[in-house]
Amino acid sequence: MHAAIVGGRLQGLEACYLARKAGWRTLLIDKALHTPAYHICDRFLQLDMRRWKGGLPDLQGLDVIIPAVEDRQALEAVAAMGEALGIPCILDRKAYFVSSSKSRSYAMLQDVGVPIPQQWPECGFPVIIKPDGESGSKHVQIHGHMSQELKSKLDGGSWVAEEYIPGSLHSIEVIGVPGDYEAIQVTDLLLDQDLDCKRVLAPSRLDGWLTGRFREQALRIAEAVGLHGVMDVEAILHGDELITIEIDARLPSQTPTAVYWSSQCNILERFTSILLGEAREPLDMSRSRHVVYEHIHVRKGSLAFRGEGCIARAASLRLVVGFYGADEAITNAQASPDDWVATLIFAGSSFAEVQSKRSRCFGQIRDAFGLEPGVPSSVYV
Repeated sequence: MHAAIVGGRLQGLEACYLARKAGWRTLLIDKALHTPAYHICDRFLQLDMRRWKGGLPDLQGLDVIIPAVEDRQALEAVAAMGEALGIPCILDRKAYFVSSSKSRSYAMLQDVGVPIPQQWPECGFPVIIKPDGESGSKHVQIHGHMSQELKSKLDGGSWVAEEYIPGSLHSIEVIGVPGDYEAIQVTDLLLDQDLDCKRVLAPSRLDGWLTGRFREQALRIAEAVGLHGVMDVEAILHGDELITIEIDARLPSQTPTAVYWSSQCNILERFTSILLGEAREPLDMSRSRHVVYEHIHVRKGSLAFRGEGCIARAASLRLVVGFYGADEAITNAQASPDDWVATLIFAGSSFAEVQSKRSRCFGQIRDAFGLEPGVPSSVYV
């Protein structure tokens, strides 16, 4: 399989990683030369998709195109590229149109009876506000009272305000086409102080009946949008209710790799089989391994756990097997030993085994780089 991956930041890094695990050849296309996924792909083409005019010999022999950007103009160009070259493209424009707006997403979720947060002004303080057209934690803020800043954002019409809901955060991917959907594995997400995801745990700690409910809700959402592709659903467990806070009809970052290490299910490879009408084995999650997937930033003699934004801003990232005892790492430690980041992956047959492996790894990193002691042993903080 030969895939073109358009966009080399977090989603592109995820796509390049999963494609490598599937044994595919990859052509990464990005306007920036020093994009995070540059060293994870097989070939690189520097190109701003918004300026693509057709042609290019580099695009011959491709089997599939994987968009890994969220710029609407670039996505339209990617879709046009697929149509012009007759190459399948993992892009559901209709579903993406719904999921790329929180207000449109919430309206659809209400229509199908999936619980969502109470919206302002029906809710009280504290409130959480998010840009209507951006995904993830970008520019998300929590406000405990009305302020001039909050009032101006609410009056502007481009922000969504809703009740702040305490609780654990969970994610699940759905892949497929109408009549053939699969809800994959539920994972747990831990956030940093900026509300950016710093750690993914698989499989989830949710009770079995809650996992089943989350899977049912995710499949209902996929059917409602008529999904042709990959969709990520995030929900907060509040009491005994799963409240959906975000859907994204595109390949997400972080969770697919954690799912791959836990279940050996490669979401990218599996959906491509559906897209191309190829046979596939039934999903089997019965032998899932325990996985911790997390990001660190080492700087000025200390180690901190950071959200994935630290990876998005990094250059010279490389895939390293057995990095100080971790199963794998994506890191630039070799390029800048005084200021570096890493995504670390730990896997084992039991959570105790993963914890032990993780503890040894951080001890080795601390000794090798002369870091201060005090790395938290718990993955839940």
